[in-house]
Amino acid sequence: MKTRTPFYSSVGAVLLSLCSVSRATITPLVTSASGSLSYQDVNVGYQFTANTALTINALGVYDAAGAAGLAAAEPVGIYSTTGTLLASATVPAGTSAPLVDGFQWVDLSTPLHLTAGQTYVADVYATTADGWLYYATVTTSPSITIGIPVATYAGPGLVYPGPFFGYGPYYGPNLSTGSIGAVPEPTTMISGALLLLPFGSSALRQLRKKFQAA
Repeated sequence: MKTRTPFYSSVGAVLLSLCSVSRATITPLVTSASGSLSYQDVNVGYQFTANTALTINALGVYDAAGAAGLAAAEPVGIYSTTGTLLASATVPAGTSAPLVDGFQWVDLSTPLHLTAGQTYVADVYATTADGWLYYATVTTSPSITIGIPVATYAGPGLVYPGPFFGYGPYYGPNLSTGSIGAVPEPTTMISGALLLLPFGSSALRQLRKKFQAA
């Protein structure tokens, strides 16, 4: 006996899967972070070693406010250990950047390729408006190993931070092998689908008939 899934349930499942696309494409390498909050203007972050060859497509910054978004735009970057800025982006204020695992994210304009076994520096210029973590505890992907904390009070903007051990570890920046991509916001996709229904009712009925006949 053939069991059929209700047509509109299937349509709903498709819409829900579309809504999850933007969340699923970000793959943070720092998967969780907690600690005490500091509100200072400072370049802060950590050294990390790539345990395998990686391609970084997006950078993130810690957002203590969560769904409320960042109060100020924050630049974030990855340096070589000799101080060369390899990639950077600015996470905007507000809620336009996706919030995933406590970090707001933005795509890199050009992906950054990391070499297995090489050490790098992740840095964010955090401001008094948003804060960053000290005495922090994190979990990471097996793809990276976190090293020593780094910081410098130089700024504004990104300035290469050197080793800084007081009150560390520090966390503000994050990186992702996945990207946000040109994925519409879930509300945009749902609104578009609802707007099309009145104009596509005939096509929808035909599709339903084919679905039921299968």
